[in-house]
Amino acid sequence: MTIPLVASFWLMLAFYLIHILDESLLGGSFVEKVRKHWWPEYSWVMFFWFNAGYLVLMSSCIVLYDRQGDRYLFLPLAWAIERFCNSIWHIWWAVRYREYSPGLLTCILIWMQTYFILAYHPSSQWGD
Repeated sequence: MTIPLVASFWLMLAFYLIHILDESLLGGSFVEKVRKHWWPEYSWVMFFWFNAGYLVLMSSCIVLYDRQGDRYLFLPLAWAIERFCNSIWHIWWAVRYREYSPGLLTCILIWMQTYFILAYHPSSQWGD
């Protein structure tokens, strides 16, 4: 079985949207936890604009790769790697503070998609 890389990258972006909802709604919210542990001035407005910008940038990179080809593969791949690293950070947070890290639940989706990107892509799509 193979999954086109562009589809895998779009699915990673969809999982990021779900991840944002997880960070907003579960475990006391990401914003509240960041205020408590690191940055008392952090706000919902900052959270919104950061994630909105991030989604636009990720989407643009996927479209660029889809339209211009393999020479831009590094862009959506970098975002997929970043999402995986973010999931590891959520584990660190849960262990470090011994509490639910808002976003941790949806990290499972990110891990699954990372596996699909690595294991179920046509080998020709990695660029020759």
